[in-house]
Amino acid sequence: MLLEALEAIHGLAVKSGLRHHSNLRRFPKRRNNGVAEITFGHPVGCSDISAFERLLQTLIAG
Repeated sequence: MLLEALEAIHGLAVKSGLRHHSNLRRFPKRRNNGVAEITFGHPVGCSDISAFERLLQTLIAG
């Protein structure tokens, strides 16, 4: 699973649970106790630029 691969990247912090934010326009949508669907995603933090590079390489590799 991709989420497990991201959690294994050194210097990357993937928070558990999904979060909602209006800037996640291209993220998957789901209904959460409301009428309209809203976007959700996992918050990810990079400790430095090399962690960000490892994140991108993992996403490219799929």
